[in-house]
Amino acid sequence: MIERGRVRSVNGAIVTIQQETGVSCFGCMNAECKKGRGLITAENSAGLDLAPGQLVETSVSRPSLALQALTALCPPLAGYAGTFVLTGLVFPGLGEPARAALGVAALAAVGFICFRLCRRFQGRTPVTVVRVLGE
Repeated sequence: MIERGRVRSVNGAIVTIQQETGVSCFGCMNAECKKGRGLITAENSAGLDLAPGQLVETSVSRPSLALQALTALCPPLAGYAGTFVLTGLVFPGLGEPARAALGVAALAAVGFICFRLCRRFQGRTPVTVVRVLGE
């Protein structure tokens, strides 16, 4: 995900950036960004010459985004599949619609639990400055 923002301060390799709000911010779950009203910290791993007021482009690595997607999607789907299979083994007389309904309930429950755990124990997603766009 690539976003733009203005540099507010530079402290070595750590840069504070005021992000430009856009359509992607509407559904974003980035609590750090929401608390700081769009202020985020990013790493200047490329060693760019940055100064306050510059417009920069930031990015999050694809492996980090893929890991976030996997941790968000896999547990609820596993909850659905596990419930569907286990209810068929434990209650063999239960029909497929009932098993599917219980699976959907498990999907919702596991999804909610994962959501709460991720909100409580947030890992830091490494945001890096990719390039300088201008003043």
